[in-house]
Amino acid sequence: MKQTIIFAIFLAVCVFNSIGQTGNSSQTLRIPALNTDYSKAEAIQAAMDKYTAMGLPGVSMAIYTEKEGWWAGASGYSNIEKKIAMETTHIQFTQSVSKTYMAVAVLKLHEKGMIHLDASITKYLSARHSSYLRDAKKITIRMLLNHTSGLPEYSTQPSFTSDIIEHPLHNFTREDCLKSIAKEPLQFEPGSKYKYTNTNYMLLSIIVDGITGDHAAYITKQIFTPLGLKNSFYANDHRYLNNLNLTDSYGTF
Repeated sequence: MKQTIIFAIFLAVCVFNSIGQTGNSSQTLRIPALNTDYSKAEAIQAAMDKYTAMGLPGVSMAIYTEKEGWWAGASGYSNIEKKIAMETTHIQFTQSVSKTYMAVAVLKLHEKGMIHLDASITKYLSARHSSYLRDAKKITIRMLLNHTSGLPEYSTQPSFTSDIIEHPLHNFTREDCLKSIAKEPLQFEPGSKYKYTNTNYMLLSIIVDGITGDHAAYITKQIFTPLGLKNSFYANDHRYLNNLNLTDSYGTF
């Protein structure tokens, strides 16, 4: 179990994008003091170096313990083509950690009475979007949030993965994702089991778009801004796009 947790953390911070950053203006951040004598620093650095030597593009990791405080390290490249070394201050894609922010956004809408957790998703999805899903009326917002909807995973559909491989430059939309599971049977009766699928939160993004007009802007306004997360963005956020040379961010996408 311990190895699984460590590996999951390791994967969570791996960088698979090739956007390189240059320069450094870390004085604009409140970066905590790092413990250069952290007892496990050598072992962790060796593990990161092992995987980047095996072909992993780059990795950055930060660890905190009450006893030893903060430690951070990096290995590999932030940009393979330009051979720019990975640094602990480089912007990182947080991948599915972003689901946490989406869940908070949905719960904030629930607090405002703008969405009901036990209502069918068909109440908030358009008829077009709902038509791609088998037994959509049986699935609730809560089931999407806690991965008990039974909906199939779009990202593992053979036709979808084949399209990605054959058309690497195509910008696949959320509707493309839904089309790949059109009328596919549910994996189980909604609410009866748990199974993590990206489909659940992709649908939540569509639903929150329908309620707020733009789920990314809503998360920025309701979560990032109040919490002072000035270096956390969606990849299409104008603050990020206008500052592609930032290196002083622990940013979220």
